[in-house]
Amino acid sequence: MTSTRRSLFAILLLTTTLIAVPLSSISLSAPSQTPMQEMSVTRMGFAGVRLRTKAAQVQRKFGKPQQVKTENSTCCGVLLHWTYPEFEVRFEVPEGANQERNATVYSVSTRSPKLMTLEGVRVGDRRSKVLRIYGTPSVDENDSAFYVNDLYASSFVFRFENDRVVEISAASQLN
Repeated sequence: MTSTRRSLFAILLLTTTLIAVPLSSISLSAPSQTPMQEMSVTRMGFAGVRLRTKAAQVQRKFGKPQQVKTENSTCCGVLLHWTYPEFEVRFEVPEGANQERNATVYSVSTRSPKLMTLEGVRVGDRRSKVLRIYGTPSVDENDSAFYVNDLYASSFVFRFENDRVVEISAASQLN
């Protein structure tokens, strides 16, 4: 896959998995000569909640969510949206009755400085720390750094304001 096609894939993935990134803020400039970095999905998350984590594990660690919403998706069956004080998490529910405990994380986001990524980055940290720990982003914009994994159609995103992290999110394309 060419660098341009991979960049377009990353943008499409991010805009279709409920991460609010306005298309007008993403440039489609000529690709650089450096190949895009692939990030392992095992690194995509924070506070022990990663992509593909089971709902039962999240509930064991954080307890009952403050708010639960269920959505019937036209493409992907049943989706769950759990809200906790410090983060939000969305799950894809497998087909079949009473499968909510086996639902898996497809999106997680936080704006809280209380939670940190597996490598120690949190809201409030400088952009330079993100780059030092995670390396060159797959897509780097003024206000966001995107790290992608094409194999799992997943992304890990750091949003910035004034050179500081204001939001951390991870998302996978729904099946």
